[in-house]
Amino acid sequence: MKNQLISMVMSRTPATVPPGSSVAEAHRRMQELGCHHLPVVEHGALVGMLSASDIVKALVPAPGSPPSRSGAALLQERRVSGIMSRRVVSLPQDATLEEAARKLATGDFHSLPVVGPGGALVGILTARDLAELLVASLAGPDPDPESAPPVPAEGAAARQARVQAELYQAVKLYLCSGRGDLEHGRLQRAFDAARECLESSQLGIQV
Repeated sequence: MKNQLISMVMSRTPATVPPGSSVAEAHRRMQELGCHHLPVVEHGALVGMLSASDIVKALVPAPGSPPSRSGAALLQERRVSGIMSRRVVSLPQDATLEEAARKLATGDFHSLPVVGPGGALVGILTARDLAELLVASLAGPDPDPESAPPVPAEGAAARQARVQAELYQAVKLYLCSGRGDLEHGRLQRAFDAARECLESSQLGIQV
C-alpha cells in the first residue's frame, strides 16, 4: 500500500465545471452530486478548483452592486472563473499513496486533483477514497506487494504503520472539519472501522 500509485485508487471520471459557467449552475451540480468541490477544467486542463466555501463568498455583493440583489441573482450573474481558487494543490498521476496521505493529513483540503502531461485532469483522489483503502489494507496484506520496491524487513512494519496512521489522520481531519456530512454515512462507517482496526492492532497511535 505504501508505494501504491494513486492512479490505481483515484476516481478517473470526476465531475468538472468550465470556468465560464455561472456559479448558480455549478452550485446545482454540487447539489446533484452531493459533493463540495469541483475541478475547473478548460480544454481538458485543470485551471482551478471551486469549493462550497467559494460559493458562499460569491453571495457577497461586489462593490457598487445594488443592495437589493438576491442571492439567486448574484449566483446566476457571477462566473466560476471569478471565484474559483487558481492556486490548486494537485498530484501527478505517478505520485504514491504516501505522498497523497501527507498532503491530505495537513487538513487544509480534502481532495486532490490528479494531473497528467500538460496539466490535463486525469482523476481526483478524496479522503473517502483513502478511507476505503485504509480499511481494506488493515484487513489484509498489500493487494500487489510484488509491484512495489523491496523494503528492508526490519523497517517494513514501522513504515506500514506510519502510512496507515497518516491515512487515518487525513480522514479524521476531514470529519472534524464539519463537512463530513456531505459524504453521507459512508465515510463515517469507514472511519469507525479504521479506528477499530488501529486500536486492535496496538500500533501505539493516539486516536
